[in-house]
Amino acid sequence: MLALASYPTFDPNQLATFDGTQLNKVDKALIADPNHPLINNAISTTFPPGSTFKIVTGSTALSSGKVADANTPVFAPTKLTLPDTTNKLINDSGEACNNGSNPSGNGKVPLIYAFTVSCNTVFGALGEQLGGATLRRRPASSA
Repeated sequence: MLALASYPTFDPNQLATFDGTQLNKVDKALIADPNHPLINNAISTTFPPGSTFKIVTGSTALSSGKVADANTPVFAPTKLTLPDTTNKLINDSGEACNNGSNPSGNGKVPLIYAFTVSCNTVFGALGEQLGGATLRRRPASSA
């Protein structure tokens, strides 16, 4: 099963006018908006697997023994340079993943905290630490 979901991030009623001057004004403002509200993100942009993959990364870290338990402190940078690129991964807020002990974004937070508030950089760093082979490995069957 495949699915797409998208909704406008602007009020489309602004474009429902017979006033050409007003229509042009609204259109120009939407085109110039740095948030690109006219782009249908479901079909026109690509996003990394993001938060859905945090479950895979977190469970792999725990099952592989790289992280002892959910309260284990893990590296929580504010920005993370992705391997073989100059691209920087940031948290949605653009700020450090901070439970009160990591305001500079150079320290650690418990894994469960990073998972609870969905810290992108923590799971990116953890994924780098685990490596692709470990993330791809299938867990042993419990049967």
